[in-house]
Amino acid sequence: MPKIAVKFCGGCNPAYDRGEIVARLRREYPEAAVTFISQDESWPQSDLCLIITGCRESCLDYSPYLGRQGRIVISSPDDFQKIAVFMNERPANTGACGAEPDTAP
Repeated sequence: MPKIAVKFCGGCNPAYDRGEIVARLRREYPEAAVTFISQDESWPQSDLCLIITGCRESCLDYSPYLGRQGRIVISSPDDFQKIAVFMNERPANTGACGAEPDTAP
């Protein structure tokens, strides 16, 4: 069961329903353990850190957020395919297909 930590941007200019990404993740991959990262607490250890930004600007500094198998940045509904690749093609307990290595802006 993959552990996925979700971090939302501040939502200053959302161009889509960011919450729907998480809802879809839960619908399509109910085996995933989804937790949320708040600004005031340390983020939980996870296999994947899912950064959900509201637009393509991606002004959130997501460099501190990295799961054991990487991070995925979502900036539009079309980016959900990155999650699907991670969930469907990731090797057990090793690196993740579709997840970025440490590539902070």
